Amino acid sequence: MVTVARSPISRDHSAVFVVSSYPAIPAVVRIECARVEEVGPVRAIADLRELEDVASTSPDPIVVVDLDEAMTEVRELVRDVRAIQPNARIVVLASDATGEVVLAALRLGVRACIRKPDGLQTLGEVLTRVACDEVVVPLDLRRDALEELGRVVRRARDGTGVDALLSPREHQILNLLASGLTTRQISSCLAISPRTVEGHTSGIYRKLVVATRVQALSRAAALGLVDAR
Repeated sequence: MVTVARSPISRDHSAVFVVSSYPAIPAVVRIECARVEEVGPVRAIADLRELEDVASTSPDPIVVVDLDEAMTEVRELVRDVRAIQPNARIVVLASDATGEVVLAALRLGVRACIRKPDGLQTLGEVLTRVACDEVVVPLDLRRDALEELGRVVRRARDGTGVDALLSPREHQILNLLASGLTTRQISSCLAISPRTVEGHTSGIYRKLVVATRVQALSRAAALGLVDAR
């Protein structure tokens, strides 16, 4: 287990709230918390809105969220928890904790990422360290997050290079293509001929090293040149 920002263990108990549709998850958290002195009591909640009821009595709770069940998108998870409890210390449980998920979670200030089921065996230790304001990431997940960060950096570098190659008009057309407009609609929008649009589109394909619109938009989204949504 790798931890950062190590600090002395506090003797104050930190309330723990568990969001999961599986009764077994809160039960495991209770068992693990019973083995340590720094965290507890543990309360299972069915919906994040229940945190509103304890906002005043538990201003800095640890919120353990079963990512597979509570929400599938880590950004949405953090946003919703922080909207109710701005100072919540969030711990993510996930059976499929990919490097992308872990990196996104850490960027958003999540305090710990645990892969189920193996990581549950060390949950008491993890929650103790989180209660002391540490960030806790197992070695394998840390490696995956670093590999994902490397991929993000490479995509950003590649995207910057391609971005510099595209002309302002090609940028316009690429974004209109991403919006779903046809060649004729782009022609009308920009007051240029369809043939000119086709010429610019061919140039975009060549610079992105693709052959079709779908490939172009996929490549452009991966490089951050257009909105991926």
